[in-house]
This record gives sequence, C-alpha cells and structure tokens, in this order.
Amino acid sequence: MAAKDEPGRRTAGASRSGAWRALLLVPVAVALAIVLPFSWPRLLGVPLFYWLYFAVCLLTAVVSDVVQRLIKDL
Repeated sequence: MAAKDEPGRRTAGASRSGAWRALLLVPVAVALAIVLPFSWPRLLGVPLFYWLYFAVCLLTAVVSDVVQRLIKDL
C-alpha cells in the first residue's frame, strides 16, 4: 500500500493546503474588527458600517478564490 493511500496519514500537499486554508481566517478577523454601531459617517447616504461589510464580502470572495486556486494546484 502506498503512503498516500494510508488512512490518517497526511501528505506534504495536505499540510500546505491547510496553510493556505488559514488565509480564510483573514476575512473573519476583518469582519470582527469592524465595530461601528452608529450611523455616522455616511457615504452616498448609506452608513459607512454597511459599506465596510460590503467590502468584507468582496474580500471574502477574493480570498476564497485565491485559496481555491492555490489548493487546486497542489
């Protein structure tokens, strides 16, 4: 039986993909760091709080795409 077929055994590719998956924590940390419970300041009539969370959604999409592409190559 080859080493990669053994259950419970991690390969070098698996540990590298785990490191790339740690990048997914970046958007979570950014989202938790945004603390603006008030409606001021505003940008185009919308409170900045909502714009920041929209930016977090975009950041999450970009980071998820990058991680997916990096893991796919392993």
